[in-house]
Amino acid sequence: MRPTRVHAESSQVNMSSFSAASVRSRAELDDAVRKMLGGHGNRLVELCKGNPVTNSGKRIQMAKMLTLTIIPTVMLVIISVIDVVNVSARNQVGHNVQDMIRLSTEVGKFIHYIQRERGYTSLYISATPSAGSAELMRNSFRETNQALASLRRWPGETQTPMKLFPTKENFLLYLQDHRDTLLTTPGTTSLYEEVKFYNNVVKAFISWLYKAIQFSQEGDTWRMMVAYQLLLTSKNDMGVERTLGSVFYLTGQFDQSFYLWYLRKKNVGNGNFEASKLFSPLVGPYFQQDLEQQKQTNITKHIESMREEISTSNGTVPVSADKSRWLFDNMTVYLDVLFDTQLYLADAILKSMDAEFTEDIQDISASIAVLCAILVICPLIVISVRALVSDIQRFAFTLADQTKELTRERHRTESLLYQMIPKAVADQLKTNTEVEAESFETVTIFFSDIVGFTNISSTCTPMEVVALLNTLYTCFDARLEIYDVYKVETIGDAYMVASGVPRRNGNKHAVEVGTMALDLAHHVTHLEIPHSPDTPFRLRAGVHTGPVVAGVVGSKMPRYCLFGDTVNTASRMESTGMSDRIQLSNNTYYCLKEIGGFNFERRGEIEVKGKGLIATYWLLNKDGFDNQLPCMPGCKKYTEAHKRRISEYEQAPCSYVGD
Repeated sequence: MRPTRVHAESSQVNMSSFSAASVRSRAELDDAVRKMLGGHGNRLVELCKGNPVTNSGKRIQMAKMLTLTIIPTVMLVIISVIDVVNVSARNQVGHNVQDMIRLSTEVGKFIHYIQRERGYTSLYISATPSAGSAELMRNSFRETNQALASLRRWPGETQTPMKLFPTKENFLLYLQDHRDTLLTTPGTTSLYEEVKFYNNVVKAFISWLYKAIQFSQEGDTWRMMVAYQLLLTSKNDMGVERTLGSVFYLTGQFDQSFYLWYLRKKNVGNGNFEASKLFSPLVGPYFQQDLEQQKQTNITKHIESMREEISTSNGTVPVSADKSRWLFDNMTVYLDVLFDTQLYLADAILKSMDAEFTEDIQDISASIAVLCAILVICPLIVISVRALVSDIQRFAFTLADQTKELTRERHRTESLLYQMIPKAVADQLKTNTEVEAESFETVTIFFSDIVGFTNISSTCTPMEVVALLNTLYTCFDARLEIYDVYKVETIGDAYMVASGVPRRNGNKHAVEVGTMALDLAHHVTHLEIPHSPDTPFRLRAGVHTGPVVAGVVGSKMPRYCLFGDTVNTASRMESTGMSDRIQLSNNTYYCLKEIGGFNFERRGEIEVKGKGLIATYWLLNKDGFDNQLPCMPGCKKYTEAHKRRISEYEQAPCSYVGD
């Protein structure tokens, strides 16, 4: 019986399977075209792809296109609705802020008068009680009550409650109780306690203002709001400074704590005022304009001179009721101007917010207009897309056929190219990249030929020689697939294989080639010459390890070739070898011996052309090798050892099936 022959190369299998795809039914064309066009590995991209050739593909593609047209329209509608809702909500917040600004103007006026009341009550308890000072204090009570009565809403009854004074009645009882104590039992309250009492009241209202006026950090309005709040704080600190400075001139002295208190309030008040100028450019000019209108342009200079005098007095000055009165009155005018500036800034904030509301309304109108235009244009787009998809579908089938043919030719070309040149090198050539020669420090090269090939060829026809070599090399090529080796070339009956090139594999190259050599020697004994069934193949092989240079040679029919003395030495190992033997050079022997697992026999020193005497070795076997390589199926020339492995093959048959 003739031995079973190994199938043709994998590229022939690929070509036959690809050809079979051309006769698929029309129902399977959708999947075929999708595979030829290639996958992206992305589910979303795969979902958007489709084949508009089949009837089902047409319907699916049309649905996808219409969906892609409608989804943006729906999204625009949703975005426009959300925009309208957001702008409406922003407007509502803005109107709430406007209401708080208007209320804060009334609260600021009330704070202004409560600060003035603080000054008069402090003067009353610091000087000898008199009818004049008592009358001034009572007048301040009336002004504060009027400002309190003018409040349209009590701050504690808004969305931002006041913990200390939740209702106006609570506050009136709290304030009136303090006033009654001053009038009925004068002298029982110290200056510090008096100022502290009113400070707590003012701080409660200022804290409410900070919490009530919530604003967005967009545009320039927030800067004016910060400046507005800084003015409120500055007025409060300057009011304390006015009280303490007037008392200082009235009593002629400060103890250390009052002196430091005065300096702190003066510096903080001035700092907040200057900061308000930085946040809003409206504060400084309007403040100066108001001073000029009241013909008080020099009041700042006079106040600064008295501040300097107090700051450098070390806590004592001659008692002067006139200076006390003068400082109090001038500071009152100064604070009144600050209050006017505060009111002006509040009005500017309201106008700015009105402008923002107008702009928001314009934006909403523009969004609605665009939305209406989209709703009108959308049907036209859908109709156009549908017509376009129909045109695409008419040409898709022709394009699919051309794509199939182009893909078939590309696969055939690439298959042939990869058989001649390593894939990595071929890919560089396809991109017109120059492939430079590369040096490899250590590779292992295998040469083999058929013993007596010349005599065998002389008795055969050319067709029989081709069949003989095809039988041998088909088997060899199939076995090479399981090793990390590269088939360099075949010339006649010579077969050249290398490992470690073009892909470096560390120190595995010798093991890969050694095991492959044993594998080929094992299988060749079970092949027979096709036209002479009783004549077995007899193989002679040689292996050498060393450095080589690899590169692509030629342009008409480029080949990936190896150059160097290692190639010549490997060829000599084969030519000086014996039939059915694998001869190793000294280098390969030591590589395999270092790794272990192989069995050798020293041949001795032989004469090698160009090398002289070289010690060589026969590669006999590898530990466990018989169990790894069952015989080829269908072989008749079994030795006793081969027969012993028949049962092993039946359990684990060879991957390469015969004809």
